[in-house]
Amino acid sequence: MNDLQNKLPQDHCEDLKRDFQVVNRALRVLSVCTQAVIRATDEVTLLQTLCQLITEEAAYRMAWVGYVCHDADKTVQPVVWAGYEAEYLQTANISWADTERGQGPTGRAIRLRQPVACQNMLEDPSFAPWREAARQRGYESSLVLPLLDEGEVFGTLNIYSVETNAFDFQEVELLTELADSLSFGILALRAKQKRQQAELRILRLNEELEQRVEERTAELTQATEELQRSNHELEQFAYVASHDLQEPLRAIAGYTQLLISEYGDRFDDTARSYAEVVSDGAKRMQQLIQDLLTYSRVGTRSQELALTECNAVVQEALRNLQVAIAQSHTVIIVDPLPTLKADQNQLVQLFQNLIGNAIKFCKEDCPRIQIRAIQRETDFLFQVEDNGIGIKPKYLDRIFEVFKRLHTRREYPGTGIGLAICKKIVTRHGGQMWAESIPGIGSTFCFTIPHHLNEQ
Repeated sequence: MNDLQNKLPQDHCEDLKRDFQVVNRALRVLSVCTQAVIRATDEVTLLQTLCQLITEEAAYRMAWVGYVCHDADKTVQPVVWAGYEAEYLQTANISWADTERGQGPTGRAIRLRQPVACQNMLEDPSFAPWREAARQRGYESSLVLPLLDEGEVFGTLNIYSVETNAFDFQEVELLTELADSLSFGILALRAKQKRQQAELRILRLNEELEQRVEERTAELTQATEELQRSNHELEQFAYVASHDLQEPLRAIAGYTQLLISEYGDRFDDTARSYAEVVSDGAKRMQQLIQDLLTYSRVGTRSQELALTECNAVVQEALRNLQVAIAQSHTVIIVDPLPTLKADQNQLVQLFQNLIGNAIKFCKEDCPRIQIRAIQRETDFLFQVEDNGIGIKPKYLDRIFEVFKRLHTRREYPGTGIGLAICKKIVTRHGGQMWAESIPGIGSTFCFTIPHHLNEQ
């Protein structure tokens, strides 16, 4: 009886001592592994270091980390291992599917999302597919700890021992903390890697953008030179057009008039009509050249933008058109207009063309034109409204193109350049121009001049 009483406390002490050693071992492993997580710089190195610490510090037989694959067979792919592995993992063919090979500790830990221990590999029926390989390598028990990302298992930490029943409740709890720490470290490294990759992509994009900017700048630098050459050639053309081309036209027109005035009484009707056609054609050609010169000089002979009173601009345009206004009995209403930065001469040309068109394209006995300006958030909106013949919707864009006429010269005279000049003037001022019209009712020509011109 006394021997039994002495033996029980001694066995109890041995158990306590072993439990203390197990817990102490697990705590030591948890501590060093936590430090490894903190110091880690890449994922594979972290996993390798952790497996080595588990086998070396805690004297486990083998440790490995596997990642969950979402393939057809739901395989678990070993990534790193340490300890006595002896090609065990190469033939293990571990799965987390609901099949025979998915009923082992690893498969169940993944599906259940919680630790699973196999305390006796040689007797546990679920371990049958790997029993012989485990026996040959001295594995007796194992613990599988899931690695979690927001509740979803992305991998497992597997620890093998040479003892049966090697993993008690306290050790499982401590090693679960280790797995959680490992999960955090892996996810942190992945996030860091993604951030670095994003930063690298941004750097590459910046480099590409800078290169494109340089290339684009060079192309612009070259385009500017070509534009300067073009402008120079245009100036030369304008000089030729204003001198060399007009001289023979003046001669043709002049001599044709002399023929008509001095020899007209000898012409029959056919000869007289031919002479009039030649004279009329020369005059139209002269007007066409003048209009082309005006169009070409919008950008090449423009004045610096200066404060310009638009009311005075419109009054000058009206003075230039006073004969046409008087003959057509046109009524013109001009609302108060703003003062803004502009090229005064070009604005006069702009309003003169628009008012002249409104007078020309009107069937009423008394043409009516109203000019107004509306100050908006970013610009001034000008409107020249008439009660003329109107324009069909399909032609509203075409009318601003050079030489695009909607009527014959017999119906309405002109060269088809006036509105193109207007639009080019507006564009030069940084604005936009368009037309709104109802056939048979009238048209409104609109253009804008932005405020930023007045802030320069």
